Amino acid sequence: GKSALEVVLTMLHAGGKFDRKVYRISGGLHGVGVSVVNALSQYLVATVWRGGKTYRMRFEYGRPVSGLEVLDDTDKRGTKIEFLPDKQIFEQLQWDENIVQERLEELAYLNPGLTITLSFPEKGYYREFHFEGGLRQYVLELAKGKELLFEPPFYFEQTVDNVRFQGALIYVRSTEEQVITFANNIRTVEGGTHLEGLRAAWTNVMKNYEKNQGSSRDKDLQLSGEDVREGAIAVLSVNLPDPQFEGQTRTKLGHS
Repeated sequence: GKSALEVVLTMLHAGGKFDRKVYRISGGLHGVGVSVVNALSQYLVATVWRGGKTYRMRFEYGRPVSGLEVLDDTDKRGTKIEFLPDKQIFEQLQWDENIVQERLEELAYLNPGLTITLSFPEKGYYREFHFEGGLRQYVLELAKGKELLFEPPFYFEQTVDNVRFQGALIYVRSTEEQVITFANNIRTVEGGTHLEGLRAAWTNVMKNYEKNQGSSRDKDLQLSGEDVREGAIAVLSVNLPDPQFEGQTRTKLGHS
């Protein structure tokens, strides 16, 4: 007896992620996030452009205060969510544009061709993120100001068993390594199985190359993983159905 819009905005575990016909890959797990935002907001207004019509629904403190309104005809598609955090719950309502900017910038690199805009009108702040170069451009940005050992970055992309892998790698003159990983567009700051797999394959490839190409005087050389990755800057992104993370914060991928 409720619209789908009201269900997804007010009920926990009402996400569409359980049916692969709806979402091939998703960062969300249980359909919890947006309904929690709604519950913790003084108001939330959802506007949906779909099937030639404009729909709108308003909520206050997580409860609907209007039915699903049908407004006008349109050829637009998409969804707009406007919300104000509840002052009774949050003592401070300050946005840190640096945190928001970093996240939107990541998404634009991970999804080349996508354009994301971020503005704080009261601060005169406006940024647009659009990167056709994707992960190649991302590693070059991370390497900015450092001496590159080669160009362009090494790039790989492949899909195996419905899991899509893509990555970019470059070396700079440095003793440190920097590897950033993502799973379904979520930054896995603690790494996980995808990072372990990358490091193992990376080391094996370099060891095999050294073994086949090295001179006889190098036959006792034993390359370690740390040797191989010294001075490397890399970004790895995997897209997979039904991801398994270690913990609700999704900082580490546990999917085998």
